[in-house]
Amino acid sequence: MKKGIHFLFGIKNEVKDFRAVIDRFAAVGFDFVEIPPEPFLIDKGELITELAAYGREKGIELTFSCGFSREYDMASEEEKVRMQGASHLKRILEVMEKADIRLLGGTAYTCWPSKRNQPLELEEKQRILVRTAGIFSKCVQGIESTGIEIAIEPLNRFEGFLVNTAKEGAALCDLIGNKNVGLMLDGFHMSMEEDSIQGAVYDAGAHLKHLHLAENNRKLPGMGEFPWKTFFEALQKIGYQGRLSIESFMTPEGAVAADVALWRDLGLPADVREQDALLKNSLEFIKTMSVRL
Repeated sequence: MKKGIHFLFGIKNEVKDFRAVIDRFAAVGFDFVEIPPEPFLIDKGELITELAAYGREKGIELTFSCGFSREYDMASEEEKVRMQGASHLKRILEVMEKADIRLLGGTAYTCWPSKRNQPLELEEKQRILVRTAGIFSKCVQGIESTGIEIAIEPLNRFEGFLVNTAKEGAALCDLIGNKNVGLMLDGFHMSMEEDSIQGAVYDAGAHLKHLHLAENNRKLPGMGEFPWKTFFEALQKIGYQGRLSIESFMTPEGAVAADVALWRDLGLPADVREQDALLKNSLEFIKTMSVRL
């Protein structure tokens, strides 16, 4: 079972050298790295194809992780915006096929963040969900033959309104009706929205295709009190065999911290070697917890 990490761990601002990212996390011992698709959509996939080949040389698989910007929100009330979102997703899928990238995780169905301040009737929410599923379903027609999988991420209520729980995510997957479209569960969001961590895994069931691992405050796995034992027991019971990825944000002060609303010091050392030592500890923790999967 592959263990990976989101590329922004330990990063304050924009990343431009993705080869250095690959080098760093390969040295720590990860099997894959999640990177954003957007920087690689301008050249018909040439750069990402080269980067993916470089990753394979280093023993690293590349996957895509994204949160669409507001101009590509398929849940928007504006038809123009919804269509822009559909076109954006199709471009990403074309690039993925060319570069042999097999997983897209995140919020491709809506924008991130999408906190809603206006009142929302639950009947209206269902209408938006059905409409979004219809658009998304058309975008992903044919991906079964490519081997590409999409893992939709439920978000906490402060970052999204349309899909907050595994149960709601499973309902969206059922509406989309494509076997290559499933769910990604994220421990951070689950800690805020789910009645039961185990129950959320069971709600996701066969739809579960990817995981983001972090403590409830987004520290590295093993640094807090997230119910890891019962979480992995539930994964075992549903027969989960997908990837395990750390998505931890512990670096204050930069643009990344602002994006994820991190306004305090979570104790991450400034020295990269010390950070990587913590990463290795966390990676070993995940390997120990997942040994029965």
